[in-house]
Amino acid sequence: MSPARSRTGFLFLALLLCLGLQSPAWTQGVYRWVDKKGVVHYSDQSQPGAERVEILRSPAPPAAPPAPAAPGTRPAPAAPIAPEAPMSCAVIAPTQDQAFINVTSVTVSFSGPSGGTTRLLLNGQEVQRGAAGSAFTVSPIYRGSYSAVVAIDGAGASGLVSCRTPAVTFHIRQASVIAPGPANPPRPTPRPAGR
Repeated sequence: MSPARSRTGFLFLALLLCLGLQSPAWTQGVYRWVDKKGVVHYSDQSQPGAERVEILRSPAPPAAPPAPAAPGTRPAPAAPIAPEAPMSCAVIAPTQDQAFINVTSVTVSFSGPSGGTTRLLLNGQEVQRGAAGSAFTVSPIYRGSYSAVVAIDGAGASGLVSCRTPAVTFHIRQASVIAPGPANPPRPTPRPAGR
């Protein structure tokens, strides 16, 4: 037997052994990237600036065969798994376009599923986070218009329910020291000298 043929046979045998000893796991590629806010994201779709990451996955073990039915009996149908009903949530107070005059704090109360984590977003920015509850108090709050949204994550019996309230806009009004009003009557205009 020639050395070249012997080497080819050895390589073929080594390849077969490697394939036979290899585990039944396989890898799957996903993409990882960090956004402008520093949040890490993973996706099976490529994104600009994303790096490919290999994840080792194992196949699921084979299912056990069903037990044989007794002769002359019908097997009972499998009970369907009912998905958890979608939950609703809403901001209760303040109401849409409600105006608050000369206040330094506002309480945003809401209804929704129990459990999980709640987040209050004002004008799209998270300002408070906490365990499930029914209200957030924002203090101090300054003059302006605000859009309030409450997001509830990880709620419900399964811990997988998420809910996001529709946005409610409210307004904070403060008395102005510049603009005239009942608290600030206009000052009399002085007469020019010599009249």
